[in-house]
Amino acid sequence: MALARRGARVALVARSETGLRETAELVARAARDDAASHALVVPADVTDPAAVQEVAARVATELGPVDILVNNAGIAHFGPFSEMPEDEVRRVVEVNVMGALHCTHTFLPGMLARRSGTIAFVSSGLGAIAFPGASVYCASKFALNGFADSLRAEVEPLGVRVLLVMPGVTKTGLSDDLPPATLARYLFQPVKTAGVVGEKIARAIDRGRRREMIRVFNDIGLRFAAAFPGFRSTYLSLVGRRVRKEHGWREPERRSG
Repeated sequence: MALARRGARVALVARSETGLRETAELVARAARDDAASHALVVPADVTDPAAVQEVAARVATELGPVDILVNNAGIAHFGPFSEMPEDEVRRVVEVNVMGALHCTHTFLPGMLARRSGTIAFVSSGLGAIAFPGASVYCASKFALNGFADSLRAEVEPLGVRVLLVMPGVTKTGLSDDLPPATLARYLFQPVKTAGVVGEKIARAIDRGRRREMIRVFNDIGLRFAAAFPGFRSTYLSLVGRRVRKEHGWREPERRSG
């Protein structure tokens, strides 16, 4: 919606066609002109490289070259890693990491050929500081942050911008799997709406920024945590004990031998 308000023609990609069509209606109402009012709906699973290639072909045919790619697909799992099903571990990594890599690998060559374009990665502050109960989600976001920084060093001299976004606690569908109230309380930040985050991402793309923190306090907190690793580890251990108790995670049985 924020990009459509700026005149962008938008292609929407996700697994749920129903959700996409609902979003397309919102985009149409937000658009500032007729060219941006008709969002292209393309149902696809970004973890499937062949499906992403099909998305690229359809977008190229109906909208033309892609100027902005926003890697926003993400899922989470909250709970003890020891009790996390193996298939859920794999799925979080596939969506959060491989989905972004597949999309980037598909759309980047065209941007490089034109010597222009922006690739935005919607990551998380949990890609810079860990949180108990979100181990695989944190791993996926740490990986995404590293990929974005490395990719930027490769492609920025060739005219392609890379934006890394760390929104902080945001109320979205992901909140069902990663409790925003718990994160907000222990990370000392309010819960934001997706609309606020989306507008700031679009603004960051406009301004050619490399890194976007939605709140200045978030940035200060992450830099403080990085500067004092001992304090960070002690604090997170304390949080881990409290979170375990609050969410009723069972204690593992003690075994002798």
